[in-house]
Amino acid sequence: MINFHRYRWVFLLAFMALLSLVGPTREGMSAHLSLSAWITYWNREQGEKEAQVLQDRLQDISYFAAYFNDRQELVFPEGFQKPPLAADRAYLTIVNDVVFPDGTSRLKDTEQLASLLATGERRRKHAASILDLAEKHGFSGVEIDYETLWKRGDTRLQEHFLRFLSELEKQASRRHLKVRAVLEPSAPFSAPFPKNIEYVVMAYNLHGPHNGPGPKADLAFIRRTIGKMNALTGEASLAFSLGGAVWKDGKEGRFLSEQAAAALAEQYGKVPQRDAASAALHFSYEADGHTMTVWYADVTTLEAWIQAAMEAGYPHVFLWSLGGSRDLSHLASSKAEGGKE
Repeated sequence: MINFHRYRWVFLLAFMALLSLVGPTREGMSAHLSLSAWITYWNREQGEKEAQVLQDRLQDISYFAAYFNDRQELVFPEGFQKPPLAADRAYLTIVNDVVFPDGTSRLKDTEQLASLLATGERRRKHAASILDLAEKHGFSGVEIDYETLWKRGDTRLQEHFLRFLSELEKQASRRHLKVRAVLEPSAPFSAPFPKNIEYVVMAYNLHGPHNGPGPKADLAFIRRTIGKMNALTGEASLAFSLGGAVWKDGKEGRFLSEQAAAALAEQYGKVPQRDAASAALHFSYEADGHTMTVWYADVTTLEAWIQAAMEAGYPHVFLWSLGGSRDLSHLASSKAEGGKE
């Protein structure tokens, strides 16, 4: 088997030296790394196995489990039971995906979302339905992952979304449930977001199936994202993505896990190279007359990204998503310096 960790510390020391050029760690502030992570309903078993490895480090777990049908109703996967891991620190994630009766879907939908949030009464009902579902299945908090609404430029929908978050926080407070919102890097962080909500900013998808080959994040992208999110009021954290993607002839990309990427490298006899700008691994191979290009993150990549977050004062990091990594045991025991003032 290819030894991917042979030069881990050489690369990590080089990246730490590079990060030190950005600026000094805030003096007098230090903290151990705090992790949160998502587990998806379609990969729950493998996700929970990885969560066991990180359990002493995990602050909480978000179960990516609820979406919508074509009647604007929340859908919860059949057979999904109460979270067995840290049930008192488990969030239910709601995503604005719509799944139709024939099995087709409309991902990151804003059309139905605009209807759900159009009036104060609809926002109140929607918030109540989310909290009812969380209580029914034993979650201690809810997490809203409504995406693309900032990219569409619909200022009315954006305003309604901010009002919805305030309504959700108000109702959740009465029920003693926590509220968290996931934001894309394109969100206007200086907007009047409610202060009593925790925010998680997605520091990934720099490259993916939507564009050409490259890492899901690099250090420059992470620093740019941090520079913008400093405008957020209240508690905020960064999210990084495990795994990566493979592209055929520089396009037609699809996501894949670290395990799948490592298996491809072994199958085709390739030694992944580490990119200096991102700490990500990459390699190419030929298959059926096509050039396949793979970029992905391993634990060394995550350590470099996390160090960048810590240096900027963000010691709480989220991982998307558990299930499919090769070995996170080193991350479970690692320490980092930093702290947000």
